[in-house]
Amino acid sequence: MTEDRHVPAPAHRPDPSSAFLAAIADGDKLAVENAVRRHWFELIGECSAAASALRGMADAALARRPLLDMLAGLCALETGDEPERGMRRIGRAVAAAQDERAELMAIDRALILWTESARRQRLGSDAQAIRVARAALEHALVAAARVQSLPLAALFTHIGVSLHYAGEVDLALEAFSAGQTTAPATPGPAGATELASRAAAFAYEGDVPLATRYLEQARAMTDAVSPAGAVNQWVAASMIELEQFDSAGILARLDAIDMEVPFEHQIAVCTVAAMARMVQGDAAAGLASLEARIRSIELHTGRAVPPSSVAIARSMLQLSLGNVRVASAIVESDFPPGPTREVARARIELMRGHPGAALRRLAELSTDRLPLRTAAEASALETATLLRRSRSSRADAAVDYLGALLARTGMRMPLAFLPRADFDRVVTALRAAGHDELFQGMHARSVLPDIASTTTLTARERTVLRALMDSGSATEIARELYVSPNTVKSQLRSIYRKLGAATRQEAIMLAVERQLLEPRAEDDPEDGSSR
Repeated sequence: MTEDRHVPAPAHRPDPSSAFLAAIADGDKLAVENAVRRHWFELIGECSAAASALRGMADAALARRPLLDMLAGLCALETGDEPERGMRRIGRAVAAAQDERAELMAIDRALILWTESARRQRLGSDAQAIRVARAALEHALVAAARVQSLPLAALFTHIGVSLHYAGEVDLALEAFSAGQTTAPATPGPAGATELASRAAAFAYEGDVPLATRYLEQARAMTDAVSPAGAVNQWVAASMIELEQFDSAGILARLDAIDMEVPFEHQIAVCTVAAMARMVQGDAAAGLASLEARIRSIELHTGRAVPPSSVAIARSMLQLSLGNVRVASAIVESDFPPGPTREVARARIELMRGHPGAALRRLAELSTDRLPLRTAAEASALETATLLRRSRSSRADAAVDYLGALLARTGMRMPLAFLPRADFDRVVTALRAAGHDELFQGMHARSVLPDIASTTTLTARERTVLRALMDSGSATEIARELYVSPNTVKSQLRSIYRKLGAATRQEAIMLAVERQLLEPRAEDDPEDGSSR
């Protein structure tokens, strides 16, 4: 990926059905299939012309061409024309796409399976939708290695969006990254809705310059943008603004969003809005609005929101509120396995005051090819852990890499997701290394508190606090520890002050919440690996 990737200028788009209809009229089945591959997303969005044209094709002929079979089935459902036959055709096409023995192009398998994934997602079959989308991505990657003349960027974008809304963040970022690779070679102009979708995809991936260019082109198009396209424009613009620590405009534009959009787009809006409130400094309002909106979506759609689809937002909001234990539980229960979960675990270890454990988590990712956003968050955390110790050549290298990565991608939120003291250290190091331009024109800040630094207890205070959990009075604790009651009372006052607790029960609860009673073994400074 390079900064000067060419994004084609907006151009007049021919009617996507013209080549398709001409091929149908000529009876050229190969030309029909090629036209369908090139204009798949437009044709399934405007089924009336395709339905009429395909109605004349014999069922046996369609059965031999699964891509046309799938289109015919979708159009039959969309127009209400023989829905039972439509479902039979869809089932037949999907079975062919899943049959490795069938002679079928990888691009056809990917298009059919993505479409089936999107259909199942809209029906509420989320687990099945994810499984089919995974298969679609595998076939799309195969197709990308074989063909250069088909709209693969659009395919990867659609697969990525489906996976992202389903909570499969790592796979989604892999799809977006593949879409970036194929975008320059993809011929033909795109409409405003498609450009907005690409802008949102690259904003998720973490390529802010490319997301900005696609967003500008989407806004410049004269096409009427669909409601889903308008949501993608809002999501892309909002994520770009978050990287500038500007959340006011995001929330101001929220009321203009038409929420009569597909289920997954509604989830995207409420999660981005919640994160904007966190950046604004009101994580409590962000969490409350997220939970209320999720409940509203579930009641109005009759579908349960998959926990994985909002896990990142929920965990970050809980961390911003200082609820490390709750955030950790969300990461362990709702995050799918993969790099994103390991980065989240490393962040929690850092907040708990265990930089060595954080570094060990990150070391497990050092040989992986990470998507941009994941790589930037991992790099920021690694730099923070190394800077907690004395400066070294390894720390200097981490600072330089982080600065170069942030400059290239336009991302700044990976810094915001560091505890405040670490944020200050990393920003100071970046400025000292000549990366002042990263912070020009913005009020960069952390959204996470310093849990560990403000509640660090001495070894004796931890011993007293453990005894407090089993004893009822300072006298009993003093007897158990062979010290005077006044010494115990003094240590208890210090414990209460550090924890911000007013009672014995509150002190115990906060200590357990922040895992302050666990052993605090010194970390191995050689653990981990610089990326």
